[in-house]
Amino acid sequence: MAAIIWDQRLETGCAGLDEQHRTLIDTFNRLCALAGRAERNRDELEGCLIFLRDFTLVHLELEQELMARHGYPFEAEHRRLHSELARDLEGIVDGFRRGENELSPVTLEYLDDWLQRHIREEDFRLAEFLSRAEAQTRG
Repeated sequence: MAAIIWDQRLETGCAGLDEQHRTLIDTFNRLCALAGRAERNRDELEGCLIFLRDFTLVHLELEQELMARHGYPFEAEHRRLHSELARDLEGIVDGFRRGENELSPVTLEYLDDWLQRHIREEDFRLAEFLSRAEAQTRG
């Protein structure tokens, strides 16, 4: 799996979100590199996967706090997507721990697609809304 390259197509313009998105992408890229090794280190893979899950949850909390604070009109749908990802990540971690999921290309492809699509669609819409809300507050 190819690494996700950070560029302007992923930059929302919201510094806090972008900083956390970079960490998520860096962690995902590290996970892919570890999974692609001929000799995998399960402990290292598990640690990276757990960090990805835990940091994702922290990131989703930030987004949800911002949505609630600013009255984001698409909050319910955005939260639903977050809940699905959190559930899926928990299942991936649990499956890996039980030896049922070895971080297959299909699993990594799912995470890659979810991360990039969510940033480019949902998080861009949220960032635009937050930018407008801040402008109105200042103006």
